[in-house]
Amino acid sequence: MSTVFVEAFGKMVPDGGIDAVEEDLYSVFNSRSEMMGFAGGLGRGPASLPLWGMNEAELPEDSNGRLVEHPRGRIGYAQVGAELDVVGLLVPLVQCFYDALSRFGTVDVTAYQVTVGDSELYGQFGITELNWLNLRPSGRVKAVVACSQDLLGSGGTANLAGQLARWEGSFMYGPAGQPSEGNLIVVPEESSFFPPVSPSIDGLCIPVELPEWSASAAAWAIAIVIEAARVRGVEFRSFAVRVTRVS
Repeated sequence: MSTVFVEAFGKMVPDGGIDAVEEDLYSVFNSRSEMMGFAGGLGRGPASLPLWGMNEAELPEDSNGRLVEHPRGRIGYAQVGAELDVVGLLVPLVQCFYDALSRFGTVDVTAYQVTVGDSELYGQFGITELNWLNLRPSGRVKAVVACSQDLLGSGGTANLAGQLARWEGSFMYGPAGQPSEGNLIVVPEESSFFPPVSPSIDGLCIPVELPEWSASAAAWAIAIVIEAARVRGVEFRSFAVRVTRVS
Protein backbone atom coordinates (compact mmCIF):
# COMPACT_ATOMS: atom_id res chain seq x y z
CA MET A 1 0.00 0.00 0.00
CA SER A 2 1.29 3.44 -0.93
CA THR A 3 1.49 6.20 1.66
CA VAL A 4 0.43 9.59 0.33
CA PHE A 5 0.94 12.94 2.06
CA VAL A 6 -0.91 16.03 0.86
CA GLU A 7 0.13 19.43 2.22
CA ALA A 8 -1.35 22.87 1.62
CA PHE A 9 0.64 26.08 2.15
CA GLY A 10 -0.57 29.64 2.43
CA LYS A 11 -2.88 31.27 4.95
CA MET A 12 -6.11 30.43 6.70
CA VAL A 13 -8.27 32.84 8.67
CA PRO A 14 -10.14 30.63 11.16
CA ASP A 15 -13.91 30.79 11.17
CA GLY A 16 -15.09 31.74 14.65
CA GLY A 17 -18.03 29.36 14.30
CA ILE A 18 -15.84 26.26 14.01
CA ASP A 19 -14.62 24.47 17.13
CA ALA A 20 -11.32 22.93 16.06
CA VAL A 21 -11.07 21.11 19.40
CA GLU A 22 -14.35 19.24 19.00
CA GLU A 23 -13.95 18.59 15.25
CA ASP A 24 -10.37 18.18 14.08
CA LEU A 25 -9.12 18.00 10.50
CA TYR A 26 -8.94 14.20 10.63
CA SER A 27 -12.62 13.82 11.43
CA VAL A 28 -13.72 16.47 8.92
CA PHE A 29 -11.53 15.12 6.10
CA ASN A 30 -12.61 11.56 6.84
CA SER A 31 -16.26 12.58 6.87
CA ARG A 32 -15.91 14.44 3.56
CA SER A 33 -14.10 11.45 2.03
CA GLU A 34 -16.88 9.09 3.07
CA MET A 35 -19.62 11.48 1.96
CA MET A 36 -18.11 11.60 -1.54
CA GLY A 37 -17.65 7.82 -1.62
CA PHE A 38 -13.86 8.09 -1.81
CA ALA A 39 -13.03 6.38 1.49
CA GLY A 40 -14.72 4.23 4.10
CA GLY A 41 -18.15 2.97 3.19
CA LEU A 42 -21.70 4.24 2.86
CA GLY A 43 -23.24 0.99 1.71
CA ARG A 44 -21.42 1.07 -1.62
CA GLY A 45 -21.18 -2.68 -1.79
CA PRO A 46 -18.21 -5.09 -1.56
CA ALA A 47 -17.25 -4.53 -5.21
CA SER A 48 -16.50 -0.83 -4.63
CA LEU A 49 -13.00 -0.34 -3.30
CA PRO A 50 -12.24 2.96 -1.51
CA LEU A 51 -9.69 5.20 -3.21
CA TRP A 52 -7.83 5.65 0.07
CA GLY A 53 -7.85 4.85 3.75
CA MET A 54 -7.37 7.55 6.37
CA ASN A 55 -4.16 7.55 8.40
CA GLU A 56 -3.80 11.09 9.77
CA ALA A 57 -4.72 14.72 9.15
CA GLU A 58 -3.75 17.74 11.26
CA LEU A 59 -3.87 21.51 11.44
CA PRO A 60 -1.07 23.37 13.28
CA GLU A 61 -2.21 23.75 16.88
CA ASP A 62 -0.78 24.78 20.22
CA SER A 63 -0.91 22.64 23.36
CA ASN A 64 -4.42 23.92 24.09
CA GLY A 65 -5.77 22.92 20.70
CA ARG A 66 -5.90 26.46 19.32
CA LEU A 67 -4.95 26.93 15.67
CA VAL A 68 -1.57 28.61 15.19
CA GLU A 69 0.55 29.66 12.21
CA HIS A 70 3.03 27.05 11.02
CA PRO A 71 6.63 28.33 10.63
CA ARG A 72 6.74 27.12 7.00
CA GLY A 73 3.30 28.46 6.20
CA ARG A 74 1.71 25.02 6.11
CA ILE A 75 -2.04 25.26 6.56
CA GLY A 76 -2.42 21.54 7.20
CA TYR A 77 -1.60 18.06 5.97
CA ALA A 78 -3.27 14.70 5.44
CA GLN A 79 -1.79 11.23 5.21
CA VAL A 80 -3.63 8.38 3.56
CA GLY A 81 -2.94 4.83 2.44
CA ALA A 82 -3.84 3.78 -1.10
CA GLU A 83 -3.75 0.52 -3.01
CA LEU A 84 -4.63 2.10 -6.36
CA ASP A 85 -2.44 4.03 -8.78
CA VAL A 86 -1.68 7.33 -7.05
CA VAL A 87 -2.03 9.30 -10.30
CA GLY A 88 -5.67 8.28 -10.58
CA LEU A 89 -6.64 9.40 -7.09
CA LEU A 90 -4.76 12.73 -6.90
CA VAL A 91 -7.59 15.02 -8.03
CA PRO A 92 -10.27 13.66 -5.67
CA LEU A 93 -7.74 13.46 -2.83
CA VAL A 94 -6.46 17.04 -3.12
CA GLN A 95 -9.95 18.45 -3.76
CA CYS A 96 -11.37 16.61 -0.76
CA PHE A 97 -8.45 17.83 1.37
CA TYR A 98 -9.10 21.44 0.31
CA ASP A 99 -12.82 21.05 1.06
CA ALA A 100 -11.96 19.86 4.56
CA LEU A 101 -9.55 22.74 5.19
CA SER A 102 -12.17 25.22 4.04
CA ARG A 103 -14.56 24.09 6.75
CA PHE A 104 -12.26 25.66 9.33
CA GLY A 105 -11.96 29.13 7.80
CA THR A 106 -11.15 31.23 4.76
CA VAL A 107 -8.28 29.51 2.97
CA ASP A 108 -5.79 31.04 0.53
CA VAL A 109 -3.61 28.19 -0.72
CA THR A 110 -0.44 29.27 -2.51
CA ALA A 111 1.13 25.80 -2.87
CA TYR A 112 0.30 22.12 -2.71
CA GLN A 113 2.82 19.33 -2.21
CA VAL A 114 2.21 15.62 -2.68
CA THR A 115 4.76 13.22 -1.18
CA VAL A 116 4.41 9.50 -1.86
CA GLY A 117 6.14 6.52 -0.34
CA ASP A 118 6.22 2.97 -1.78
CA SER A 119 3.96 3.88 -4.70
CA GLU A 120 2.47 1.39 -7.08
CA LEU A 121 2.38 2.72 -10.65
CA TYR A 122 0.55 0.45 -13.05
CA GLY A 123 1.89 1.38 -16.45
CA GLN A 124 0.77 4.50 -18.29
CA PHE A 125 -2.31 6.06 -16.71
CA GLY A 126 -3.36 7.80 -19.90
CA ILE A 127 -4.14 11.35 -18.79
CA THR A 128 -6.33 13.35 -21.16
CA GLU A 129 -7.63 16.92 -20.87
CA LEU A 130 -11.00 17.42 -19.19
CA ASN A 131 -13.67 19.92 -20.14
CA TRP A 132 -13.98 20.81 -16.47
CA LEU A 133 -10.63 22.58 -16.70
CA ASN A 134 -11.07 24.02 -20.20
CA LEU A 135 -13.69 26.67 -19.47
CA ARG A 136 -11.53 29.63 -18.39
CA PRO A 137 -9.53 30.79 -21.45
CA SER A 138 -8.91 34.22 -19.89
CA GLY A 139 -8.20 33.07 -16.34
CA ARG A 140 -4.78 31.53 -16.71
CA VAL A 141 -2.53 31.34 -13.64
CA LYS A 142 1.26 31.09 -13.57
CA ALA A 143 2.91 28.61 -11.21
CA VAL A 144 6.11 26.60 -10.84
CA VAL A 145 6.55 22.89 -10.27
CA ALA A 146 9.35 21.38 -8.19
CA CYS A 147 10.16 17.65 -8.13
CA SER A 148 12.16 15.35 -5.94
CA GLN A 149 15.23 13.82 -7.56
CA ASP A 150 13.47 10.44 -7.72
CA LEU A 151 11.29 11.61 -10.62
CA LEU A 152 14.28 12.83 -12.62
CA GLY A 153 16.26 9.60 -12.69
CA SER A 154 19.74 10.11 -14.14
CA GLY A 155 18.69 13.31 -15.89
CA GLY A 156 18.02 16.79 -14.57
CA THR A 157 14.95 18.96 -14.30
CA ALA A 158 15.53 20.24 -17.84
CA ASN A 159 15.01 16.75 -19.25
CA LEU A 160 11.63 16.38 -17.56
CA ALA A 161 10.70 19.92 -18.61
CA GLY A 162 11.42 18.96 -22.21
CA GLN A 163 9.01 16.05 -21.93
CA LEU A 164 6.35 18.25 -20.35
CA ALA A 165 6.76 20.94 -23.04
CA ARG A 166 5.29 18.46 -25.52
CA TRP A 167 2.07 18.21 -23.50
CA GLU A 168 -0.83 19.41 -25.64
CA GLY A 169 -3.64 20.96 -23.69
CA SER A 170 -4.61 23.76 -21.35
CA PHE A 171 -1.67 23.07 -19.01
CA MET A 172 1.43 24.67 -20.56
CA TYR A 173 4.88 23.77 -19.20
CA GLY A 174 7.99 25.80 -19.97
CA PRO A 175 11.78 25.28 -19.78
CA ALA A 176 13.38 24.66 -16.38
CA GLY A 177 14.57 27.75 -14.53
CA GLN A 178 15.98 28.89 -11.21
CA PRO A 179 13.29 28.92 -8.53
CA SER A 180 12.62 31.63 -5.98
CA GLU A 181 12.99 30.77 -2.32
CA GLY A 182 10.26 28.57 -0.89
CA ASN A 183 9.29 26.73 -4.08
CA LEU A 184 11.42 23.60 -3.69
CA ILE A 185 10.50 20.31 -2.11
CA VAL A 186 10.58 20.21 1.67
CA VAL A 187 10.00 16.67 2.91
CA PRO A 188 7.29 16.53 5.60
CA GLU A 189 8.73 15.48 8.93
CA GLU A 190 5.84 13.06 9.38
CA SER A 191 7.10 10.97 6.43
CA SER A 192 10.27 9.80 8.18
CA PHE A 193 9.05 6.20 8.34
CA PHE A 194 9.18 5.51 4.59
CA PRO A 195 12.06 5.63 2.06
CA PRO A 196 13.35 9.22 1.95
CA VAL A 197 12.93 11.63 -0.94
CA SER A 198 15.12 14.63 -1.62
CA PRO A 199 14.86 17.89 -3.60
CA SER A 200 16.24 17.88 -7.13
CA ILE A 201 20.03 18.13 -7.22
CA ASP A 202 20.01 21.03 -9.68
CA GLY A 203 17.52 23.03 -7.60
CA LEU A 204 15.44 24.03 -10.61
CA CYS A 205 11.69 24.42 -11.09
CA ILE A 206 9.48 24.04 -14.15
CA PRO A 207 7.12 26.92 -14.96
CA VAL A 208 3.53 26.00 -15.79
CA GLU A 209 0.42 27.92 -16.78
CA LEU A 210 -2.80 26.50 -15.35
CA PRO A 211 -6.30 27.26 -16.64
CA GLU A 212 -7.23 28.29 -13.08
CA TRP A 213 -5.89 28.10 -9.54
CA SER A 214 -7.95 25.49 -7.76
CA ALA A 215 -7.32 22.29 -5.84
CA SER A 216 -8.39 20.20 -8.82
CA ALA A 217 -6.20 22.11 -11.29
CA ALA A 218 -3.16 21.97 -9.00
CA ALA A 219 -3.64 18.22 -8.52
CA TRP A 220 -3.99 17.71 -12.28
CA ALA A 221 -0.78 19.67 -12.89
CA ILE A 222 1.02 17.39 -10.41
CA ALA A 223 -0.48 14.27 -11.98
CA ILE A 224 0.77 15.31 -15.43
CA VAL A 225 4.30 15.70 -14.05
CA ILE A 226 4.24 12.23 -12.51
CA GLU A 227 2.88 10.77 -15.74
CA ALA A 228 5.58 12.51 -17.80
CA ALA A 229 8.29 11.03 -15.58
CA ARG A 230 6.75 7.60 -15.96
CA VAL A 231 6.51 7.91 -19.77
CA ARG A 232 10.24 8.74 -19.81
CA GLY A 233 10.86 5.31 -18.27
CA VAL A 234 12.12 6.56 -14.91
CA GLU A 235 11.64 3.98 -12.17
CA PHE A 236 10.56 5.41 -8.83
CA ARG A 237 8.65 4.24 -5.77
CA SER A 238 8.93 7.28 -3.50
CA PHE A 239 8.76 10.86 -4.74
CA ALA A 240 7.38 14.36 -4.17
CA VAL A 241 5.94 17.10 -6.39
CA ARG A 242 5.11 20.65 -5.37
CA VAL A 243 3.20 23.28 -7.35
CA THR A 244 3.38 26.91 -6.22
CA ARG A 245 1.31 29.80 -7.54
CA VAL A 246 3.41 32.77 -8.61
CA SER A 247 0.70 35.10 -9.97
